[in-house]
Amino acid sequence: MNHPLDKERVERAAEDVYAVSCRAIEPGLGMKMCKFKDLSTRDMKLHMDYARAAISAYLGETSGWQPIETAPKNKYALVFCPDAEDATRIMICGLLQFENDPDPPAWYELNCDARPNSLDVEPTHWQPLPSPPFNVNTGSD
Repeated sequence: MNHPLDKERVERAAEDVYAVSCRAIEPGLGMKMCKFKDLSTRDMKLHMDYARAAISAYLGETSGWQPIETAPKNKYALVFCPDAEDATRIMICGLLQFENDPDPPAWYELNCDARPNSLDVEPTHWQPLPSPPFNVNTGSD
């Protein structure tokens, strides 16, 4: 299975984005007038960027590291801790608030036994966990 952001899928989505924008601008315009392949390279790239952003938003994916202040609460993510030892600078952590806990949310690392350990370093950036490499329901690729 191809990744949702592979070039062919993004191009097909960009064609659809362009067709929708043509109909929105000129409702009576037929599909014959809206040919994606006739766009300039610049406009084609722009519509591919729109499509890529829409697909990423739909999938809940973002590209690159984001400031730690924007990290979700009570959800695990990849975090970057520049002050940690080299082997542990990137970890799976969560900004967790426990039930009936009067303390503010704090960062916890998810370790192998699935129990969170509080972090002794401060993360500076985060990004969502990637999707699993296989279909979780069937166990196949």
